[in-house]
Parts: sequence; C-alpha cells; structure tokens
Amino acid sequence: MTSKDSKLMRYRNNPKAVSFGELKTLLESFGFEVKNYSGGSHFSVSHPKYKVIDEMEPNVIPMKRPHVLEVYVKRSINWIEKAKKIQEEEERENNGTNKEND
Repeated sequence: MTSKDSKLMRYRNNPKAVSFGELKTLLESFGFEVKNYSGGSHFSVSHPKYKVIDEMEPNVIPMKRPHVLEVYVKRSINWIEKAKKIQEEEERENNGTNKEND
C-alpha cells in the first residue's frame, strides 16, 4: 500500500480531522487540480484526464480551519476512488492490448 493510499484510508476512517492542506495534497497526489480562481476561500477541484465529478455536483471546497467539513472530505474521497477505478480499468485494457501485440 502506498503512502497516498494509506492517507486515503486514514481520511476515510476519520473525515472530521482533515485539514484543508492535507486534503489538497491528497487530491493533487491523485492527479486532481485544486485552484483558487477568485482569491477567496473557495477552491475549485477538477481532474484534467478523468471526468469523475458529476456536472450536477458542486466541485468547490471551502477552505475552513482547523478542519474541512466532513461532507467535503467524503466527497473528495469519492472523486479519488472514481479516478482510481477509471485508471485501473485503463491499465487493464492497456495490459490486455499489450499482451495481444506480443
């Protein structure tokens, strides 16, 4: 298990004790972009490769101290798990294609 996977598990088990910096670092380690376009306290989250955030779902996380609200941590974990699943499926498809070419 990688360190980012162990952090993901730790945050899943205790979503009430995650700081904004920790959540931002975790999202970025899985390829997400966390940007502040307005200069305010709300940050927009997106993934440049995978469409994991539903169009009807808010993709904004407010920076709150000392900890991000539980709902935003859970939502972020859901996005990460969707991205991981898509990536694993792509890797399986690529490995299958590579084996066929050998």
